[in-house]
Amino acid sequence: MRPPLTRFRRASAARRMRGIATVLIMLLVGLGLTAAVLGTVAYIRGNQSQDISSHAQAQAQAKAWTGAEIVLQYLQSLNATQMTNLRAKIIGTQLNFSGNGVAGITATLAAVNNTEQSLTFNITGTTASGSRAEATSTLAVVYGPGTGTGTGSGGSSGGAAGTCGAQPKASTVFRGSVNISGGESAFVSGENYADIAVDGNLTIANASQAIISGCTKGDITLSGGGIDANATLSSQNGTITINSMSTPTNATLWARAVNIGNSGNGTYAAIKAGAYLSNVVVSGATVGTAPVGGRLLTAGAGPSLPWVTGFVVPWNTGKLLITMTDGAQHLIDMTKVSINSDTGAVSGALAASTKVNTAGTSAAPDAFRLQSTSIAGGSVDIYTLTVAQLWGYGVNVQGYSGTYTNVLAAGNFKIVTGNITNLTGGNEMWAPSGGCSSATNCWNFPEVSGTGRLAGTIFYGSGKTALSGTRPNVLISQANTTPGLPGAPFCDTRTDSIDVTSYKPLANYIFFFDSSGNPRLTIQNVKTSSGTAIDRTDINLKTVDLPLPTVSPQLRQISGMDFMACNNQSASNMYNDALACFRNATTSSGWDLTGITKFPPGIAFFEGPLRINGVSGSQTLYNTFLATGAVTLTSSGHGPLVAPNLANPLSAVCDGNFYPSNLCNKTTTPSTLATWTDSAGTVHRGLPLANVAVGSNQGMTSSGWTITGSVILGGALSTSGSLTTINGALTVGSNATSATTITAGGIKVDTSKLTADQGFQPGTSCGTTTPAQPMRIRWARYL
Repeated sequence: MRPPLTRFRRASAARRMRGIATVLIMLLVGLGLTAAVLGTVAYIRGNQSQDISSHAQAQAQAKAWTGAEIVLQYLQSLNATQMTNLRAKIIGTQLNFSGNGVAGITATLAAVNNTEQSLTFNITGTTASGSRAEATSTLAVVYGPGTGTGTGSGGSSGGAAGTCGAQPKASTVFRGSVNISGGESAFVSGENYADIAVDGNLTIANASQAIISGCTKGDITLSGGGIDANATLSSQNGTITINSMSTPTNATLWARAVNIGNSGNGTYAAIKAGAYLSNVVVSGATVGTAPVGGRLLTAGAGPSLPWVTGFVVPWNTGKLLITMTDGAQHLIDMTKVSINSDTGAVSGALAASTKVNTAGTSAAPDAFRLQSTSIAGGSVDIYTLTVAQLWGYGVNVQGYSGTYTNVLAAGNFKIVTGNITNLTGGNEMWAPSGGCSSATNCWNFPEVSGTGRLAGTIFYGSGKTALSGTRPNVLISQANTTPGLPGAPFCDTRTDSIDVTSYKPLANYIFFFDSSGNPRLTIQNVKTSSGTAIDRTDINLKTVDLPLPTVSPQLRQISGMDFMACNNQSASNMYNDALACFRNATTSSGWDLTGITKFPPGIAFFEGPLRINGVSGSQTLYNTFLATGAVTLTSSGHGPLVAPNLANPLSAVCDGNFYPSNLCNKTTTPSTLATWTDSAGTVHRGLPLANVAVGSNQGMTSSGWTITGSVILGGALSTSGSLTTINGALTVGSNATSATTITAGGIKVDTSKLTADQGFQPGTSCGTTTPAQPMRIRWARYL
């Protein structure tokens, strides 16, 4: 039996050997495959590293060129003083791009050539920093003035954009009621402005010779003065009452109500009043209210004549002011919306709307209807006039034989006599002085020569007797007859508040008080005619020039040239210490410029009140005066005050012994004004702040000054003595509602001669402009 067992054991051993061989073969094959795979991976990784390195290098080069463009834009933004300071930097100084969203770019000052006015920067772009694929690329770039071969925009004067400047809403804006009781006041504007906008009531009394046009939020009362020829005088929420005034020519009156006394004849293009006070309805729900002009739909109107309630088809003209239930107000340009003439449904209003107040958060409705609940105003009371369009809800003509081309009375029409061309009445016509002996023999009725349609009937006599017959060219009881109402005008009195402190970076002379109350002065952005900067900080005005002429710094004279002198100083008393400017200024009394004999041109900021009390020899002051306190311009002998940008000739500001380097561009011959760029990319000449002659956080008192440039006051305006003339825009009460009283002498505001750039007023952001020269990239090479 043993042999079979032996054979079995041998067979088992053979099978085990075959299994081991199989495992060994599989192991060897696996090792071979692993080696092959690892080799392939290593090969691919090697190629990927080469591709990554190549890509990173290309990215680094792109960043270096981006850096070259950034440096160019930076150089183009510098003014002359800043460029001079940059040239004085130590070689190796790096420009700081932190906080500008720029990473992986460094720019190092490598060389300065003052002869050629060039600067060389080594600009390095770095990508994949800290990784195996980190790459750098460095350019040497030479910048300088001239045509060059640069890639930048160049030649631009740089400057701030967007909110650097804004046009005023009107030539004169009063944030508060105005009372003109004497003098020869006038408000004249060019085609870009309305003349006057008053956020309150306007009263002209006591035979004042004021001539006006424009708008108010409140009542207008005229007992003197007059209206500009071909001009409009309107009240958004009030009544225009005229007791007496000079005879108008082709004027337009538009208000909630109009009342003209028996003050003589005059010609009017239009006299109109009244609106439908309506709910703003969206999907059946009321979301706000609006006084609207338009045509009342007769379907559903009523319940009886004259119609008051119902849906309104608004006019496709003018502006509609909607007040939402949360107080938000939106002004809608009705020329930009769609209006269904059958239903009055308005659509597309959201895109045509502008929010005009700070209350509420609700947006303007995009689609809505207007449902009238009552009449807002609408009464027109006049005597004998010549009117092309006489329009209201209740029209009352008390005079005889006036001439009225188109009479539109949405309600009742009462008239003594008159010559009417066309008449549309939403109810009755009553001739209170009329009489009739028969149906065909009547007297003291108005005569209609064109067409006349009345929804109601005709009455006559003091007892209001119904006319049994008809009048020539007048149809009565005409269904669906109504002329509608004109609506309410919008008076735009919006202004930005003023804080002159925010303009200190642009000022050339900053007068302030230290913690001990000592008067101090900082000079910045000012150069001599030779181009030498005289910028100084923290000059102690109590000790400056003591003793003259040996000390430094000096103020009465700088570099041997007269700089700033007051109190009627002259060559004979130049070193009299008692006559120094502002030596005795205090925080309570402020700054007193008395007997000015020399004051440098530019922008001057004063911490506290400022008083200008006489200018020797009636010299012209070429300045922007900014004060945190009130400004007083006394009647003492003086010349005009002219804002720097409006100097004529400009050389008086830019080509004297001292000039404001941030306002003047000296790279041109003759010198020109600095420029700035608005948000649309349009370049404007002259920093808006230098269009201003006076800016005050509080108010101003003026007696007989001629001011060329805008005047912006946070508080009230007061005039006395001789006429004050402002050849620029005037804003009063921008920080606080302030009543204005104009008495003897009066005020004249005239913007008719301003260019568009001269009309800009400073916005919330405006940097210095005008580089030392237009910079270009001259050449560049890789290092």
